[in-house]
Amino acid sequence: MTILEDVKLLAINADLQNIPFVGEAGHEPQKECLANTRTALLDEIGDWAASGTERVFILRGEAGTGKSAVAHTMAGRFQKMKRLGATFCFNSTPSRKPVALFRNLAHGLASFHSAFKAALQNSVKDNKDLCTTADVEQQFVRFILDPAKALNVNGAIFIVIDAFDESGTIDERQALLRIIRDRFQELPAAFRILITSRDEYDILKDFSQSTAHVVVRRMPTVEEDAQLSQDLLRFIEHSVSRDGPSPLSRPQCATLRDKSEGLFQWAFVACRYIVGPAFGKAPITRYRQLVTGNDTGLDPLYHTVLSRYLGADPEHLDAFKTVMGVILTTIEPLSMADLDILLRELNPDNPTDVFETLRYFGSLLSGVQEDTVPVRPLHSTFSELLRDSTRGGTYCVGPEGHHENITRASLRLLNRGLHFNMGELKTSYVLNRDIQPPEALAVKPGWALVYASKHWGYHLSECRPSFARSDDELGELVTALLLEKLLFWLETASLSNTVTHVITCLLAAMESLKALGETVCNMAEECIRFIRTCAPPIIASSAHIYLSALVWAPSESMIVHHYRSAYPRLAEVRQGRDHKWPVMNLVLSGHTGGVTSIAFSPDGRRIVSGSWDHTLRLWNADTGAAMREPLTGHDRQVTSVAFSPDGRRIVSGSWENTLRLWNADTGAAIDEPLTGHTDGVLSVALSPDSRRIVSGSGDGTLRLWNADTGAAMGEPLTGHDSEVTSVAFSPDGRRIVSGSWDHTLRLWNADTGAAIGEPLTGHTGEVASVAFSPDGRRIVSGSWDHTLRLWNADTGAAIGEPLTGHTGEVYSVAFSPDGRRIVSGSSDHTLRLWNADTGAAIGEPLTGHTGEVYSVAFSPDGRRIVSGSGDGTLRLWNADTGAAIGEPLTGHDGEVYSVAFSPDGRRIVSGSGDGTLRLWNADTGAAIGEPLTGHDSEVASVAFSPDGRRIVSGSWDHTLRLWNADTGAAIGEPLTGSWDHTVGVWYPDITPSVMMTCVAGAEGFASVPGAHVYVSGLRRSRSETDLAMLPADRTGQALSLSPFPAHQMTQRYPRFYAERTRISFDLKTGWIQGNGKDHLLWVPPDKLRRLYGANQLRMVIPGPTIHLDLSKFVHGTRWTECRLPLDRETVE
Repeated sequence: MTILEDVKLLAINADLQNIPFVGEAGHEPQKECLANTRTALLDEIGDWAASGTERVFILRGEAGTGKSAVAHTMAGRFQKMKRLGATFCFNSTPSRKPVALFRNLAHGLASFHSAFKAALQNSVKDNKDLCTTADVEQQFVRFILDPAKALNVNGAIFIVIDAFDESGTIDERQALLRIIRDRFQELPAAFRILITSRDEYDILKDFSQSTAHVVVRRMPTVEEDAQLSQDLLRFIEHSVSRDGPSPLSRPQCATLRDKSEGLFQWAFVACRYIVGPAFGKAPITRYRQLVTGNDTGLDPLYHTVLSRYLGADPEHLDAFKTVMGVILTTIEPLSMADLDILLRELNPDNPTDVFETLRYFGSLLSGVQEDTVPVRPLHSTFSELLRDSTRGGTYCVGPEGHHENITRASLRLLNRGLHFNMGELKTSYVLNRDIQPPEALAVKPGWALVYASKHWGYHLSECRPSFARSDDELGELVTALLLEKLLFWLETASLSNTVTHVITCLLAAMESLKALGETVCNMAEECIRFIRTCAPPIIASSAHIYLSALVWAPSESMIVHHYRSAYPRLAEVRQGRDHKWPVMNLVLSGHTGGVTSIAFSPDGRRIVSGSWDHTLRLWNADTGAAMREPLTGHDRQVTSVAFSPDGRRIVSGSWENTLRLWNADTGAAIDEPLTGHTDGVLSVALSPDSRRIVSGSGDGTLRLWNADTGAAMGEPLTGHDSEVTSVAFSPDGRRIVSGSWDHTLRLWNADTGAAIGEPLTGHTGEVASVAFSPDGRRIVSGSWDHTLRLWNADTGAAIGEPLTGHTGEVYSVAFSPDGRRIVSGSSDHTLRLWNADTGAAIGEPLTGHTGEVYSVAFSPDGRRIVSGSGDGTLRLWNADTGAAIGEPLTGHDGEVYSVAFSPDGRRIVSGSGDGTLRLWNADTGAAIGEPLTGHDSEVASVAFSPDGRRIVSGSWDHTLRLWNADTGAAIGEPLTGSWDHTVGVWYPDITPSVMMTCVAGAEGFASVPGAHVYVSGLRRSRSETDLAMLPADRTGQALSLSPFPAHQMTQRYPRFYAERTRISFDLKTGWIQGNGKDHLLWVPPDKLRRLYGANQLRMVIPGPTIHLDLSKFVHGTRWTECRLPLDRETVE
């Protein structure tokens, strides 16, 4: 029984380790109030915790009044009583933000009570995405609320949240404020939560006074609390005498007390200054400095301390500003040792002495007494003073130059410190995760170098624009980093587990890199492609950046051009190698029904999806991770979703006849459903100013809604006699157009909801599509009556005769960007171009498709048109002449349901009934890379993100998928919860090579059009997790992955002979392993299925079968022999 319990405990601990934890953010006994001080306030809080009914106690007050000391004291009291559940202290460091609060509280509560720990493990079990979610509401529910319900304890469970005002900006803490206000009361009655905060506007707005659920108390002043004056005196007397006899008399201590005006922080800084390490004047002299003059408050005190240590010496002042500028500007705090390393790069001949500069500032900074402890301001008021020119005066570090300094220092450090084999790895068989001790691996590059590796791009992006254009050294440093030491940089990232930061770093720097020339920009983009294409080996092992990742870089890539010749002793792809970057994908799943609608947020960072499973889901558009639990509230299928233009809200429509508004930050429903429709909501749209919503319904009406309150605005907009299938606001937001199955369009006043004129009649079939012209003066409609019609958007009058020419239903219409032309697609297999001014057909029908034309779109420059068809192809057309450009874009095996241009017009994405997406070169029509596979059913909708960096796809397999439009790589797991079951995001600046989809076959072969058929002597298991095995002889494995004997591996595996050695091929991960543990080589999983010799494979029809030459391949303890330094490199 004990063994079983131990195993269970290990499993629980393993799951909880997946929840990130911020260290040094909990209870600190040294910050508690001095014994026998603040007793009245502490007792009041204790009484509330013991017998109050309110869940929350908010202690408000000005900076320096001792709120944090009270918080830590109460934490200490309840810890002694074994009732302290958890403590979290916010501060200005990036790690202590709202996203960290409930993660840390969960860890604390799990340590506090085993029942909570077990319930928490059950809540997050096997769900790493949930463990790392940044959605604070989801965190509260799954990390705190749900597990808390499992507790059955007597007495209070005390939680402390200190310095809430420092949790972030008003926007960043908005979600937390709402949870505190509305949801903390849902916690079990035993919970008591003490929160301290300054009086910020948004906090006062919600917590100006006590309520039934929250006690609000302001820190007492000297005038309000007679004990406070005595407490301050006792604190001062203790502080000046703690390390020896007091240099001050009691009256002198009383003078300091009066000078403090009730601020404990003032007293703390003053006492540290008087008795702390210093040079020159004696403590009594420093005391007199402080009490001379009439100025009180923290700012004058800071000025006094700074003037004493810095004096009038401009060199000292400049050094202080340089060092403090870096401390206040870095994303992560650095120790004095790391600051010294970084700053020595700025002036190696006459470096700033960080230790000498900071040594005496223990009254203002933490970490200055130990070389390796991160340096931080002791109080936020000191940081604020240094940043404010009015408050800081001479000592203001100012906003200028600090990012430039850090950028230059970081790049110099990287160029000087990066070299081959940064981790000093002895063998290539062992992955980073298995190296012991693990902390030693990341330390080898040095934390200063790791910081530079992660963040130089961010700091460059924050520099003044002229910096990149005018600084010659910057160009040289970046060029050297990317064209000479890029692989060494990736080594550092791999060793420190920060590979994803390289992508973030380069994306942040990309705009600035444009000033440094095309070569630098292209290599930066290449690096991103390289990581996304070969992420598994790059992340797993710094050695396999060379042995595996570099092997599979396309032959025409810049990575190969600049680096491959330096590493001659690698495996080499002799047949089947990509010439350009391939497209890869991953499935992002979560919905359990069809995905009916998807939309990007205006900033492109989030995606919302609506599904037949009755839910919406929010997804991180960068990672594809679900950002919270499904948004539930609809009782039937969700038919339409849209973001507000400001990105703060989401509106959804459903077959249950309602709309709902959602908070896009928290996912919480805003008020009650918007009810009023009596049939399903088929279409929704938000006004350009985000203040109104229009909906179209199967009940034949439109409704206008206040987007802030959710209230219906006026009566339903009636006039249609059948379902309203399409609604849209005009570009100026003043009008609405609707299309209906009653064969009409209607115009509506968006302010009043009044119909504008009579219905726009003329169609004799259902209106399938409507669109405003870019100037808002015209409307075009497409109908199942085979015609288009143009309408005057001001009067509603038809402009000219119907645009006839199609012989089938018109499925899709679009204006050109300049508004002068219209393109239409029809079931008659053709497209037509029309003069938007006259309605005249331009030229002959655009023929070439052999199936219905479902989707049409103009390129952003208006010069080309792309069409998607039921014949499974896309076609490009010259928008001026109507001529087809090149051959049909073939590659799909099913209907093409959706097409879209990238924002720069250089690429096209298509989604098909064959379950795949494809990228196409919009200039040549050539397919770019392999089909993007991952969906299990038809791909119904595709779109580029506004910045062109991602693609989203929706499918009938119940998922959405996100794809990197540069590399084609899938971003994260499928966004599940829908029937297409996928969303794709692509990064559009990539031109991968054409690759066919591989399908598994059996022994022998058969002719399967469009598919690869394997000819193998060994049937492959259909399980992705099964390993194919090859036996070894007794003298070591002579592995062959090519039919040519000269390509056989000459360095045999293993060096230590086993009774029977086996080489395994993991078809899921791509790793080729020896004896199930030694990582020999990584192969992209899609290529492993086509690799000669893997699973005894001999041929792929149609080919090529991939042949890998292992004759020069070195591995294991000889892996470092792979490198032959280039002439341009400096050998370390």
